[in-house]
Amino acid sequence: LSHITSPNKRSQSDLLPAAVSHQPHRMSETQIREIFKKLGPMPSGRTPETSGRPWLASTFSLTTGTRCDEVAHLPMSLVAQALKVRPRPPMTEILLTHTKGLVPRNIFVPDSVLDQTEIYVAGERAEAIKRDRASGRTDHDRLFVNSPLALDRDVGRPVTAHTLWRDFHEAVIEAGYFTAI
Repeated sequence: LSHITSPNKRSQSDLLPAAVSHQPHRMSETQIREIFKKLGPMPSGRTPETSGRPWLASTFSLTTGTRCDEVAHLPMSLVAQALKVRPRPPMTEILLTHTKGLVPRNIFVPDSVLDQTEIYVAGERAEAIKRDRASGRTDHDRLFVNSPLALDRDVGRPVTAHTLWRDFHEAVIEAGYFTAI
């Protein structure tokens, strides 16, 4: 048991480590920019040797407040509906159903992020999905997929939350903002 309750007090088990009581440090705008440079190009600046997915997935998370797992499970069908709206409003509402606690909630996506999403869907994602279908695998409804740079067995398959986390983690380290605990 992590804790034992009694009518009068709550005590923590001696078997568990003591809780860390430090507060997270807020990153400056400059630090965030440096990390995003390390994530690679935005979809509009992608080359055949690069992927715009790490930048776009991280931007989605940063601008909408979504968790890695929520970004990884964004349904293409809902995003496609948002991409069809013209003229595009400054913020587009999208209903998330894959959330922490499985309680659906709305997110608001800036039009600039949807512009880059449209480029990603028409370019990198379409190329990856085409290769995936050529392999005879079944379709899926995920926005973010493994890029054409991935191993053949993975190209076009839904990206995992761990992959998105790893992309961001590597960018943080490359930008020099990692400290060991």
